[in-house]
Amino acid sequence: MIAAVLLCFLIALLCWADAGKIPLSLVNLLQNTVVGSIPLILGALAGCLCERSGVINIAIEGQLLLGAFAAAVVGSAFGVLCSA
Repeated sequence: MIAAVLLCFLIALLCWADAGKIPLSLVNLLQNTVVGSIPLILGALAGCLCERSGVINIAIEGQLLLGAFAAAVVGSAFGVLCSA
């Protein structure tokens, strides 16, 4: 069942890309994947460092969200344009 759903999803994505709605480029897809995964990798590394030091940190995601919110507030206050 999962394989059938994934196959249908893949066919729908390819049909949508062929219709011209999105420019499907492998280089852009990989670049966006790497850029989007950087915060997750940094959070995982912070978790590993905490575990190695003996501290159990269960609020890594919250810290990432608070940092992003603080950056958005400061950027908005000082008129800095954020590119997402």
